[in-house]
Amino acid sequence: MNTAARRPRFEGSPLLASDVGFLHDIRKSAHVRQGAAARRGPPPTHPEEFRHVGPACGACAAYMATSVGLTTFNKAIFSTAHFHAAGALCLAQQLLTAVVVRRFGWLGWITLPPLTLHRQWQLMEMSLISVLRIFCGLSSLKYLNVPMHSALLRLSCLFTMPCEYWVFGRIPSWGVVFAAVIMTAGALLAAWGDMFFSAIGVTLILMGVISGSWYSVISKRELSRGHDNEWSLLFYQSCGMSFYLGVWVLLAGEYETVMSYKDLTSPFFLTCAAVNSVLAATLNYFHFMATNHTSAMTVGVCSNFKNTICDVLGVMLFPDIALTPSFTSGIVVSTCGALLYSYTIYSLTTSSNSSSRRGRHQASLLLDKAAADEAESSTSSSIASSSTSSLR
Repeated sequence: MNTAARRPRFEGSPLLASDVGFLHDIRKSAHVRQGAAARRGPPPTHPEEFRHVGPACGACAAYMATSVGLTTFNKAIFSTAHFHAAGALCLAQQLLTAVVVRRFGWLGWITLPPLTLHRQWQLMEMSLISVLRIFCGLSSLKYLNVPMHSALLRLSCLFTMPCEYWVFGRIPSWGVVFAAVIMTAGALLAAWGDMFFSAIGVTLILMGVISGSWYSVISKRELSRGHDNEWSLLFYQSCGMSFYLGVWVLLAGEYETVMSYKDLTSPFFLTCAAVNSVLAATLNYFHFMATNHTSAMTVGVCSNFKNTICDVLGVMLFPDIALTPSFTSGIVVSTCGALLYSYTIYSLTTSSNSSSRRGRHQASLLLDKAAADEAESSTSSSIASSSTSSLR
């Protein structure tokens, strides 16, 4: 007997086929939408790095606190101890960082991915950019006074936005742009009474600011690729910068400057240099951590806010810095800009998280409905088959 002829007609029913096809289309369209969203990524104005708000805020706070401490000890070494071999000091900091990170990796205290010479060579450009920002920043001090230098340093946010667009295609919201403009205006207002223009000095400091912005964006790019974590990137950068700084020390003749420094073995200088090196290593680590958990733009805002804190501490601790109305007004305006940026990022993050939760809830309801329809179709098919069998 032909078994095909005994098969219930309901199995090939157009209604049942349309139900199954409808369920398949639902699931297929859901997977397609999820895959397209994953490929497309978050919207350009969405701060996708702030999914973990606690670690992000902690990393930014640690970065600012360490940076303030390092700035204070730099002031003590260069102004109080009159040590002028900045390249040699940076070289000592990077060598110490590389040795300590490698030692921690051997002891198993930190997690280090496999370290290779090929990866080191790939990151040498990033190390060169970091040395360039240091060199240009220090060299510009020979042509600019401190207020003008400090004001131009805070232009970093304005250059970070086009760098992020170039690398990530990220378009900042109007709130972020407005906050960056307010912070820049506050910095210029704070230094308005002591402005001093020099074409060479302005060119050098702008080169340093652009290099710093590009360095932060590249750091975010390398961390996003997943090849390195904060520790391995810190090790690679310390080794690469040590090479370039060694060339700097040799060409600038700073080795003789260090050996002829009269207070080289004094307890005050040794203590300041040791604390300075530890703070520099810690600052670089927190810089990568903050960049990894947030964005280059947020790190730039933290740096500007740190400069504001250092200006206030400078007025309180050092008698050579005078408090003027324009300086006070500029500090207030810069602080308002930083607060506006924080509020903008918080609003975008909250709105995006709410949209994501709603999207996941709707997708869950859609899949539940599809499963219920499938169960109902299966039940109807079973009942129909049973009825056919009983009639036969």
